Amino acid sequence: MVRGDPVWRKEDCSQYDIGLIFKEISSYSDQDKLKFIENVWKPGSRHIKQRKSLVIRFLDSTKTVREEFVGFYLCEDGTTGAAIKDLIIGAVVDLGLSMDDCRGQCYDGAGNMSGRLNGASSLIRAEHDKAIYVHCMNHRLNLCIADTCFDNSPKRQQHLINKIRLLMPAANHFVLVNVCRPRWIERIDGMDRIVELLHAVVATLEDI
Repeated sequence: MVRGDPVWRKEDCSQYDIGLIFKEISSYSDQDKLKFIENVWKPGSRHIKQRKSLVIRFLDSTKTVREEFVGFYLCEDGTTGAAIKDLIIGAVVDLGLSMDDCRGQCYDGAGNMSGRLNGASSLIRAEHDKAIYVHCMNHRLNLCIADTCFDNSPKRQQHLINKIRLLMPAANHFVLVNVCRPRWIERIDGMDRIVELLHAVVATLEDI
């Protein structure tokens, strides 16, 4: 894979339906299922290495603002600001575009992305001064929503417990799961708990 070549492109993602994948796996023998799990989901697998998504916002020929997902790129050289800067520029160049035409860049607030000295945004702007950095408002909204939930508030957590007892008296669990973030497959446990308690969670959030 050459630099700038995405691991998954938009067209790759669209042709894979999760239901079809599960249907295919279900036809495997028990031994093959174990091999699949070991190869894909084991700790240290290449499939849980960091990836960066690339989305390009542009004005098309009809002067309509568009945002297009390009692909997921494997961070083979690490996740430092310099490595991500090289990854982004390489991807843009491989698309046949010029960074000289870039008028903005948008990331979350992590130091390696938006750091004033060594963040990817600062390093890119040092070479292309018209590429102004803007904090990703969708990410900021996501953080705000997460902070309004239950982890940081005993009062809200108690409200959730009360709702579970009222609406789901047969429930065996009363808290949501905050699982290990680096190991993405373990987040399934957290999703299972949300599905299990969804009725009470929605009712609690509506009250809040």
